[in-house]
Formats: sequence, C-alpha cells, structure tokens
Amino acid sequence: MADFRRCLLAFAVVALLLGLIPTASAQTVNGVQCIANAGVPPTVRSEGLTELVGDIVLNCSGGTPTPVGSFIPQANITIFLNTQITSRLLTGTQSEAILTIDEPTPAQTSATQTCTTTTGCAAVGAGFNPLVAFQANPLEFKAAFSPATGVACSPGAAPPLVAGPAFGTTGSTIPTCVLNPNVFQGAVSGNSVTFIGVPIDPPGTQSSRIYRITNVRANATIPAPGGSGTPGQIIALISATPATNPTTGTTSTFAINNPTQIVGFVQTSLSTGLSTLSTNTTVPSVLIRQCIGIGVGGGTPSGAIGFLNFTELFPTAFKTRTVAGTGITQQNVLGLVYNSESGYYNTALGGTLGGTGSTAAGLADFGTRLKAVFNNIPNGVSIWVSTVNSAFSTTANPVNGTSAVMVTSEAGTGFSPVSATTTSGTTNGTPTGSVFQVPLVNGAGTAVWEVTAANPLSSQTYSFAFFATATASPATNSPAIGTGTVNMSYAPTPPTAFTAAAGAVASSGPIPRFIDTSTAANIVSVTICRTNLLFPFVTNTAGFDTGLAISNTSTDPFGTAAQAGPCTLNFFGSNAPAAVTTASVASGTTYTNLASLASPNFQGYVIAVCNFQFAHGFAFISDLGARNLAMGYLALIIPDPPRAAFPFECANGANSPSIAGCVASGEQLGY
Repeated sequence: MADFRRCLLAFAVVALLLGLIPTASAQTVNGVQCIANAGVPPTVRSEGLTELVGDIVLNCSGGTPTPVGSFIPQANITIFLNTQITSRLLTGTQSEAILTIDEPTPAQTSATQTCTTTTGCAAVGAGFNPLVAFQANPLEFKAAFSPATGVACSPGAAPPLVAGPAFGTTGSTIPTCVLNPNVFQGAVSGNSVTFIGVPIDPPGTQSSRIYRITNVRANATIPAPGGSGTPGQIIALISATPATNPTTGTTSTFAINNPTQIVGFVQTSLSTGLSTLSTNTTVPSVLIRQCIGIGVGGGTPSGAIGFLNFTELFPTAFKTRTVAGTGITQQNVLGLVYNSESGYYNTALGGTLGGTGSTAAGLADFGTRLKAVFNNIPNGVSIWVSTVNSAFSTTANPVNGTSAVMVTSEAGTGFSPVSATTTSGTTNGTPTGSVFQVPLVNGAGTAVWEVTAANPLSSQTYSFAFFATATASPATNSPAIGTGTVNMSYAPTPPTAFTAAAGAVASSGPIPRFIDTSTAANIVSVTICRTNLLFPFVTNTAGFDTGLAISNTSTDPFGTAAQAGPCTLNFFGSNAPAAVTTASVASGTTYTNLASLASPNFQGYVIAVCNFQFAHGFAFISDLGARNLAMGYLALIIPDPPRAAFPFECANGANSPSIAGCVASGEQLGY
C-alpha cells in the first residue's frame, strides 16, 4: 500500500509541475504541436495484472522539417499511469512496449529500423517532399532515401543507417543511402515507460506526423472503481522532454495538447458458480453416503453430478492467445483491435522484440485460462472433470465460437492439452465426452482450461462437467468423512507461477496473469450412513420398565455390504439423562438394554442415531416381571438425510389446493 501511495504521489507531482508551467509547455521547439488521443478505451479486467490498455496516439503538425542530410533532434517521450506498468521486460528494464513513427506497415518495419538501445538512435532528415511543395518527405521514416536529394534509393553495397547510439556521434559519417529507425523500445520504471532519444522532426504545416505507443500493460487490480458502480479508470499522462545524452548532440521537445487520457475502464469480469445438470440453479455440495459410494462404473465416473460455470461479465473478458486461437499468428497492423490476449506482434522487428514466446513484444504466453482448485477432498473420493466445455464445437472459431480445452499446467507457455483419462462420462444419459481424473495430493488438486475460441460480441458462460467417484468401504472408513471445496478463478495466480509482489509489477513473468478473488464453495461431502429410530414411548416409572432392542441387519441374503457402528440414544422427557452411546453394533447382531439401566426414573421418547444403514428397533413395555400388563412395538424410522421441510402441497403451490392447517414440517417418518 505504501508503494502504491508513493506512485500516486509521484503521479500527482508530475501533473502539478506540468500544470504550474503552462507558458513553458506552450513554447514549442521547432514549432511542433501534438494532440494526444487514446481512441475508445478498452474495458479491462479488474482481476488482471497485465491488462493491455488502449494505444496512445500523438498526432503532430507544424514547424519546419529538418533539412535533408541533417541529424534530427531527439526527445524522450514518457507515459505515466495511475497504476503499475506491467509490460513484459525483455532485457533489463527494456520492455515490450513500443513507440512507432508514422504508422509503418508490416512491409515498412525491420530489425534495421528498430531501436532497442537505452540511449536512443540517430535519424537523418529527408527535408521536404521533392514531389509536393510544403509537405514533409514521406520516405523519412518508412523507406531508404538519399541524404543528398531526399529521393528513394537502394542501400545496395553502401550500408544503410544502422539504428544505434554510435551513429551520429563525433566523427561518424552519413551513408549515401539511409534508412531511419521507426520503432523504439520503451524502458519501464514503476508506473512509467520512457522512449529515449526519439527523433522529433517537424512535419510542416501541410503534413502530420504520428507517434503511436502500444503494448502497454497495466496492473488493473489497483485503480478503485468509480462511484455508483461505475468502472474504475486507468489514466495516462504523456510528457515530452529533451533527450538525455542524445546520440546526435541535438535535442528537441514539443507541446502536447490533452496530455491526460483515459486508456482503460476497469470492471469486474468473472462470475463463477456451481449448477445442476439441466439448470443454472446453484447446487449444494454433493452428498456421498459412506456405505453407498457414488458414481462408480468399472472404476470410471458413470454420470456427471454438476457443472463448474465460468461466466464473463463483459464480452471481451475471455480471449484466445492470438486471433488464430491456440496457434500463433502475427498481429502486425497498428491500431487494429484484435480482442486477444496478445497485442501488436511483429516478427519483422527482429531481436528480442520480434522473437517468439516469452521473448517477443506483444505476444502473450497463452489464451485466457480458467482454473478450478479442489481442496480438502476426503480420502477415497476421486474428482473427474470434462476436458472441454459443454458447448464445445470442433468447428468453432474465435469470431463466433465458444470452446475451452483442458491444459496440462497453469502457467506453461503455449497450448498443451491433456490426454483424457476416459471417455465414459455421461450427463443425463448422454455421453459427456473425454473426462480427466484430477490428480489429488493430500486432498488438493487443480484443473485448468484454456479458451480456444471466444465471441467478442456477447458475454458467454463456459461450463465444465464434474464427477465424483467413491467405492463404499465403511469397514475401512472409506471414503473418509469430510467436506471438499472448490475455488474457481482465472489462471495463473500467485504463488504457483509467480509471487504476488513480482506479478504486480513489470517482470519477465507469464502473460496474462491474475489475482485470485474467488471464495471456496462446498462441492462434495461424505457422511456416515445412519439410521434414525424413534421410540415414541419409553418409561421406567410406576413399576414399569421398557426393554429396547436394536438389530443391525446389514448381514442378509441379498449381498448387502456388512456395516457396523455405535448407536447414540437421545432421551427427551421427564428425568431425561445425557445421551448414551453404545459399543459398536456388529453386523448380524442385536443390541439390548433396559430403561431402568440406561435412564432410571425416565418417561418420554427416545431417538436412537445408529451409525450404520440397516438398523431396526423394537421396544417392550411391561410391569415388573410382565405379570399383568405388557406391550411391544416397532421403532419408527426417520429418513436420513431428512426430507424437505415442506412434505405436503400447501396453499403456496402454483397448482396445489389450499389445505387447512398445512404447515412446514422438518421431520418425516419412513415406515
């Protein structure tokens, strides 16, 4: 928090200084005036640590072009944000953020025209357009030209102007055919990125010059939301100052109109939840009875028990890696909105800026990834998930499709799908397709899916079926009693692939990356098998006594698995003693006791909770010695788990008649 406050303070100081010297900022060197514009700011994810903000464009005009053959004065151009800049660092503080001059097309970019030094690169003026009066020479930052005439030339055997700090220094000479740099790499420091030694050549009154800044990523978790639920804002402040240690020895600066721009609107982007198989109704944790198990068919899941749902809260929250989906394709047209995790990506830039994977400017490591983290899964329970979302289509494409595929890791670079464990999963009797058993270590495991197709025109939900399997073995306490949970979020998040501190600032870490804002939801719960027996009248007063008998009938001729467990007798009534817990009642045996022994001078009712599935009770009431009065009855069975609190149709039902006196009832008897 202290660091963030210092950033805000620095931002405020810069803004204040600029505001205090309007006369200086209005005094343009060489007569250049620039207007800043950020176009339509994108909506960025409040969970994102590396969100691409909108491009910043400086449209400049005025002044007199540098004479042909003369060195162009240089300036530093800096962008300050109200949050940390998190563009990927490629070498030292040099980042993937770039500044381009005059909107070069893919054919007008090359390694020779790319400046990656920390001191800037020299450029030579091309003067006026030799074909059109009073217009700047359009070849100056786009093609090779003669420094003597300003007309197009071919470098041929004569070396072109090499982008680098050495050129333009004392003793250097200008080649006979030059090719000026038009792409500059930015250096990141906290909440700012600076492009050093950028040549500033006035375009004249009949022309314009465009400086575009792109591939700036921001930590969107810091800006606070606006009032009344409005989005937060990422704000940029653009400044130009004379170059420090210019390679040409000459410096320049220029005035910027509208230097403060909104470059992103911050909005919560992800909603998660569990649902039933056929509806979007939230479901409680799946109940597994220890003596019954669940979903086992030949050791594989026999049916889905629900869906894990990831919903984007605005249409462009889920993105593919590039416009090619899982593949890599160049996104080398400046100003084009690609709606992918990658920004401007152009291999022609060469070096670190034009590489692949984690050594390329603009290229993300993967598409949007969605993660489910399972915790505290009871021993003996296996979790399975579908490897694709329920609406998956093999013909989907990033323009109109919706698909996500399970991948092998949270932060691994590139697309690496998992191999399905089985294809036997079903949902409502229909094959689900490939499913994967989530590896669990100490009850914890993770499943990650990568978006391979997304529709940027509508908000979508990606749903993944989940399964649980458990083989009943009460004798070995398997599955173990307990409740498992799931957290659903974006991926990667700390601390798996990066620390929270490193992820919040510019680094060489994975892109994209996020914070985890999820809350745990119960997904599976294992309970012991019980039988609840109601003895409605038990007495040990006025010369009477009651005999209680409970039989464990799990040994039978039907192949039922043998169970065993204690029974807890709960007394309610006059002189009710504390609950009495019996010894374990073995399968095929009967527990007996007298009220006079278990509850002297008691009269009331007893509820026995037996920790095995097939308990049956009998009570026998008589006077001492059963000489005059005696009666017996079978205990009533209270279902476990209890039935719904509204067992009967009451007046509130849409199609039910009004029943006088119909009230809610939590207890129901079985038989």
